[in-house]
Amino acid sequence: RNLIICICAMNPIKIKCSEDHRDIEKAMSIIATFGSDPKNLIATREYISNELKELGENRLLYLLEDHTRVIGMVQLILKNADNDSQLANGRNVAHVHALQISKDLHRKGFGNLIMQQLEDEALNLGLDQLTLGVDGDNEKALNLYKKLGYSLMKEVEGRSPEVKLFYMQKRLN
Repeated sequence: RNLIICICAMNPIKIKCSEDHRDIEKAMSIIATFGSDPKNLIATREYISNELKELGENRLLYLLEDHTRVIGMVQLILKNADNDSQLANGRNVAHVHALQISKDLHRKGFGNLIMQQLEDEALNLGLDQLTLGVDGDNEKALNLYKKLGYSLMKEVEGRSPEVKLFYMQKRLN
């Protein structure tokens, strides 16, 4: 299985596959666009690096590129996302995780683009349902996912007691 699939945004949309770990470094550059303090950037980088150790076995990484840089990324977890087989069962349901778009390109349609391409790829993989989790206070993401046809699956405690985590799902056609 290919580790990384790049979706090139500024040409006619085409998908290319790569196993080059330098692409992971490019993907990490997205995190820097959010302008967090250096400690947070290092912690986030370590967290994502640990997640990506599962690449190819249980996780696929999709990169959205223009001619010069990676501008977005999203992961697809194939089984047991958040230790919950309802979210990804290794057969027909997978979990969308960690959608990131460079901050300077927010609200320009790239989140929509990468999600539509991800859904097409999921169908090619034989999946018929996608799930995802989104913080209840992330209005922009909630609106995007609702617009794309995702509906509430369940609500759980989030990272803090005052913010819920919403799990959403979508049946693919």
